[in-house]
Amino acid sequence: MVKNVLQDMVPPNGGRSIRNIPIPNARKESPRIIRENPLPSKLKNSFKMPRISSGSWRIGGPKKLWWWAGGAVGIIIIAFVVMSFMSGARIEITPKVVKASSQDLFNAFKADSVPSEKTPTNALPFQVVTVSKTGGKTVKANGEEQVQKKASGTLLIYNDYGTVSQRLIKNTRFESPEGLVFRISDSVVVPGQKTVEGKKVPGSVEALVYADEPGEKYNIGLTDFTIPGFKGDPRFKAMYARSKTPMSGGFVGMVKKVADEDRMVAENEIENALKTDLLKSVKSQIPASMVVLSGLEKTVFVPGEQSEPSGNTVKLNTTGTVTAVIADRAELGNFLASHINDVRNISVSLSNPDNLSFSIKDNSKFDPARDQTFQFSVDGEMVFIGQVENDSLIDALVGKPKSDLQVIKSAFPAIDLMKVSVLPPWSSNLPTEPKDFTIVVNKGVQ
Repeated sequence: MVKNVLQDMVPPNGGRSIRNIPIPNARKESPRIIRENPLPSKLKNSFKMPRISSGSWRIGGPKKLWWWAGGAVGIIIIAFVVMSFMSGARIEITPKVVKASSQDLFNAFKADSVPSEKTPTNALPFQVVTVSKTGGKTVKANGEEQVQKKASGTLLIYNDYGTVSQRLIKNTRFESPEGLVFRISDSVVVPGQKTVEGKKVPGSVEALVYADEPGEKYNIGLTDFTIPGFKGDPRFKAMYARSKTPMSGGFVGMVKKVADEDRMVAENEIENALKTDLLKSVKSQIPASMVVLSGLEKTVFVPGEQSEPSGNTVKLNTTGTVTAVIADRAELGNFLASHINDVRNISVSLSNPDNLSFSIKDNSKFDPARDQTFQFSVDGEMVFIGQVENDSLIDALVGKPKSDLQVIKSAFPAIDLMKVSVLPPWSSNLPTEPKDFTIVVNKGVQ
């Protein structure tokens, strides 16, 4: 039987095909991945990776790197040149603070008085200010009574007789043009003439006077007064008085009566309120450069004519007159500093004069309106702040090496700390022009 050669070459089950013959190391085709939300082309372009070459990286290539480096060096050079042409110094100083107290007695003399043999040396000049106010309080009345009251008020007594002070004894009379006589309740010393701007002006003093008799006829307005006791004496024309306040309070008649206990309580309340108001009035009237020496003031209260507002009540009225002692703030600070060892040779200012109190050993005999001199003590802690003249400090710093700063500071004992900032920072010397300095004072220490 003849064999079919082609049949022998066909694999069984029809699987013998060239397509089924495995090919060694054949590449398998990877499946294609389709992204549903591809990035927009513009955004895709913004995520370009830097080019990497030979194991190193560079931004935008070597040319751009050199541009960046050159720009940075240029900015540094420009800044150096600009700062080299700048010149200035900021001086920040902290003043020295010294707290002190003293048990010493200090002398004071009236600034407008004429110096005499009794005028103490190294004394504080003082002035006096007088203010009057009237207060009242309504209280319940209890029946009626007959009263007699003398009018009273304040006079300014003048001495145009000469430069020598004149003493007027207690109960010296002053007479109005109508012949009404008033008397001083205490003796006073009237200062002599003084020279102001080349002209002689009379010395003067304030005094409280009372009418010679009770009654309403002594309730008079402002007027002039003579001193009858000087009649026939050259002083009669050279010494005189003028009203500072009207004369008031004179009365004779029946008034509603107030129980003694109620009157005492009401008058105490009126006087306490007046004390506060009077001192406030004094402080509001004096210049800011002056300070009240608290504790040295003298206050006089004079009961006035009572009024009857309505029904069975009475309004009690009282007039208070305070004579306060004042001094120049700067003079007071310098005066006290001259007696304190820790600040004796330092330029300082007294930062807390309003918080201090002053006293006199024998206060009962002290009358600021009359006395020309007195001794006082300071109660409380005095706080002194160092004072530096800016011009003097700048003159000492101009053109000096920064290494001399501590030596220069030691020449200004009022300075506690001094910090200096100089432009340009690398300069070893301070500016040579005063206008290039700025002084800053640390006020926090006060």
